[in-house]
Amino acid sequence: MGILPPPTVAALFRTRPLRLTLPSWLSTATSLLSTVVLCALLILGTVGPPDPLANLLPLTIWTGVWAIGVTACALFGDLWRHANPWSGLYRVTLGTLPPPLRWPERLGDWAGLAVLMGVFAFVVADPAPTDPRRLAVIVTLYWVVVFGGMALFGEHWRPRAEALSVLSRLMGRVSALGARGNRVALPGWDTARAMRMPMALACLAILAAGSFDGLKETFWWMGLNGINPLEFPGRSAVRNLSLVGLFGATLTMVAVFAATIALSARMGGASPGPLFRAVAPTVLPIAAGYHAAHYLVATLVEAQYLRAALGDPLDTGARLFGAGRVAVTTGFLNDTASVKAIWLGQAGLVVAGHVLSVLACHYVTLRHFPDRRGAARGQIPLAVFMLGYTWFGLWLLAAARGA
Repeated sequence: MGILPPPTVAALFRTRPLRLTLPSWLSTATSLLSTVVLCALLILGTVGPPDPLANLLPLTIWTGVWAIGVTACALFGDLWRHANPWSGLYRVTLGTLPPPLRWPERLGDWAGLAVLMGVFAFVVADPAPTDPRRLAVIVTLYWVVVFGGMALFGEHWRPRAEALSVLSRLMGRVSALGARGNRVALPGWDTARAMRMPMALACLAILAAGSFDGLKETFWWMGLNGINPLEFPGRSAVRNLSLVGLFGATLTMVAVFAATIALSARMGGASPGPLFRAVAPTVLPIAAGYHAAHYLVATLVEAQYLRAALGDPLDTGARLFGAGRVAVTTGFLNDTASVKAIWLGQAGLVVAGHVLSVLACHYVTLRHFPDRRGAARGQIPLAVFMLGYTWFGLWLLAAARGA
């Protein structure tokens, strides 16, 4: 990348307008439909089968939204702005009324970062995140809090303070369409726009949380903490350890990245603050690639359970929508050829994410360093960081896992 002429790099990131305008009512309609679906899922979570692999609520939340939905945002842009279960209801009930309060500007996006870290903590450390009854209560409370915030501060409060809105908007920047969906270019082009500090930190938090979610399952991590991976004591026993690990990984990521930026700025003659806020978003393709790779196997298995639950939501033996009995299989994990294909696919996702990150980072640094020589020097620490994280991501995929 260092020897590519700046015009060539700029051409890779040149965007074209996307002349595709969706009617405003469509987003409201899809959001209202999402609200109705969520209500049905919450009922099923409360009265449906207690088995997480037979109940549609945990399968939809963790497989449909978290695993598949976040990846879809990285491919097609910020889909959650149309599919969230709040905006439509707000527009038809409170949309014409001025909000009674104004969100304090000094808080900015810090609330979004805090809530996002809270959701990551729930994903990584909660003892029973897939328990249908418990999940129904938590999702209900979360929905009420978010809608209450919108009622107080207006609709613009959601994309700034709701965790999935923040996550999908940031992941949407990886898409060829960008987060806004109104321009198209090389995937990752929208990560070359600088962000305010809270969202720059959120980009690093997404990468750190995704990496730790994989790290905590490895034999290495368990051996480091005195846990026999073949006799895993359960999520409850390691809850505090997981929380310490998550926040420790996030702080370590921020510290290492800040040190890399400081060294890069000193070597290249740039200002470290603006460089930090400009380069931090370029790690998003890495986070997207690892997210897709990390959840690939789980999605291949749990998507089968999701299909089965759609045909029999109450687990009574019904066969809705004309679907026959779904035989869930994990046989592809016992075949050398299929396992090799899956792992190479995961490795390809990780490497592709790093390639896009390196391209975006190179494009950004060319604009922040005073000349090409300064950019070449300043990119050396960033190149070491990127190469190191590529190795780490591939090691995570290959490492033996115990839980």
